[in-house]
Amino acid sequence: MNRKLDECKPLTSGALYDIFFAAAAAAMKGAEVEAAAAAAGTWLAGFIAGTEAVMQYGGAVAGNRTMLVGQIMMLAGAVFCI
Repeated sequence: MNRKLDECKPLTSGALYDIFFAAAAAAMKGAEVEAAAAAAGTWLAGFIAGTEAVMQYGGAVAGNRTMLVGQIMMLAGAVFCI
């Protein structure tokens, strides 16, 4: 997925997407492919890791108007539901 995004992502956000997907992949590594596709917890762990990495390297925090606004809101709801 990250390779495909390389073709269309703009400037700074492109680097942040690279960071996001690298961290998400590392968090999901080792999960069985079929199990990972079906397990919401595996996807959530990847999404959390990616979001945290973007926050760390990009300097954004909750409340900033950045690409993370929607992600942080989604994570708050997802963690509550799982």
